Amino acid sequence: MKNKKYSLGVDINEHSISVVELQQNRSGLVISAHETQQDLDYKKDIKVFSRALKNIIVKNNIQSKCAYIAIPSQQVIKKEFLFGSILNALDVELQLNVNQQEYFPGIDDPLVFDFMFAGQAKDQNNSKNAIIFAAKKQEVMRRIKILNAAGLSPVCIEPDGYALLRTAIIAKEFKTLENKVGIFLCTNKYTGRVIIFNQHEILYEHGIAGFQCQEELDYLQVLEKALQTFRLSYPKYQLGEIYIANVDDESNVSKKQLENKFNLLVVDFNPLQKLLDIKLKESDGLLLMALGLALRKFYARD
Repeated sequence: MKNKKYSLGVDINEHSISVVELQQNRSGLVISAHETQQDLDYKKDIKVFSRALKNIIVKNNIQSKCAYIAIPSQQVIKKEFLFGSILNALDVELQLNVNQQEYFPGIDDPLVFDFMFAGQAKDQNNSKNAIIFAAKKQEVMRRIKILNAAGLSPVCIEPDGYALLRTAIIAKEFKTLENKVGIFLCTNKYTGRVIIFNQHEILYEHGIAGFQCQEELDYLQVLEKALQTFRLSYPKYQLGEIYIANVDDESNVSKKQLENKFNLLVVDFNPLQKLLDIKLKESDGLLLMALGLALRKFYARD
């Protein structure tokens, strides 16, 4: 029963694994464990990830037996559907599994699903709008095998962009108006993510790949292209503030340069210090995703 007070987020990416465990007590949420191990190779041997995760669990005396995990957003298919008079998540899950070809025609590979309700529809049938996320079962099972080998079971799996955005929204407590979007920029020296969102929904996402990069990325150019693409796809939205998650000194993003370039208010903040009040190391920027996953238990919207 005591594990109900804990929530574990495990972020598995190409070359590292990051873990954050949160504990809920009378004063709120506190971090009970966090660690990142780098220089791994996901494509070469997932057993290395299982051993690394098991070592982290033992070393940090992690209490959770289940974990929230994510899959890269580029591997996820996102669609919106209207579900008649279905009122609960179990009914939606059953419909998706039984009628996969109806919702995702032309995809023969087995899929797994995650979803969130996006409000009541404007009709007389008590319908609900739902945003459905689908990913190939094979990719999801690779991550689940890593957890299982370390003695953990998955709670759910979601697109990693939503985990990252959750961290930012809760840390900064920012809100967007119905016709306005926020721009969230998360970076380090060579990698980053641009997320354009309205309230809790991601409308546009662009990952800045970079493990093999030899030069610093031009974030002004990357962000400019992202905003141009977004305006073409979503002309009804106005651009709001730009939020920068600064978690280390390796980023070459300048707040002043962004303000001058885009004529928008730029707000920089450190979600790790805001939420966890921990002393940061160089690698702690990798904890942002794992933190967002762990927060899902306490800030779920589905």
